[in-house]
Amino acid sequence: MSNKIIFILIALVVVMALGLGVTLFMRNLQNPEEPTPSFEFPGGSTTPPTTSENTIPAADTMSIQNAENATVSIRDFKKDPTVIADPNNAGQYIISGGIEPSYEKNAFSIIYVPIDQSFTVTLLQEPLNESREKAEKELLEKLGIGQSELCALRYAVYVPRFVNDVLAGENLGFSFCPGAIPL
Repeated sequence: MSNKIIFILIALVVVMALGLGVTLFMRNLQNPEEPTPSFEFPGGSTTPPTTSENTIPAADTMSIQNAENATVSIRDFKKDPTVIADPNNAGQYIISGGIEPSYEKNAFSIIYVPIDQSFTVTLLQEPLNESREKAEKELLEKLGIGQSELCALRYAVYVPRFVNDVLAGENLGFSFCPGAIPL
C-alpha cells in the first residue's frame, strides 16, 4: 500500500511540473522578450540610423525581428483600415487579398504571422512576375521600408498548384532579393 501512495505522489509531482512548464511556455509565446541586438551602428547606437526610406513617425511604428533576429522598425500596418485581423487564424493579419482571397479578384494575398513575425505572400494569378511585383510594391508601401529591409525579413512567396503546377511549393522570394527564382 505504501508503494502505491509513493507512486501516486510521484505521478502528481510530474503532472504538476509538466503543467507549470506548459504554462510558462505559453506565457512566453504570448509575451516574448525582444532580444537585444548584438551589434552597434556607427556612433554606438544599437538602432539603425533613419534613412530616407524609413521616415515614419515613432507613434506609427512597430518593431519586429528580421531573419537574423535584428530588430526592424516598420510602419504599424495594423493601424491601416484596409488590414484586417484574420477571423480564422487568431493573431494573424490579412494585409492584402481579403479573408478568402480569390484568384478571380486578387493577383495575390499577404498574411502576417506574429508567432514567428513572418509574412506569407501567395501569388494567385498569372503572369506570376506581374503578381509578384504588385505584391512587393504593396508590402513595401504598407511597411514603409526599402527593398533591402524587406529582403532581410522573414517571408515566403508561394504560388498554389491551381495557379502553376511547376512552381507550386517553391519559395519564389521577392524579385529583387538574393536567391529569388526568376519568373
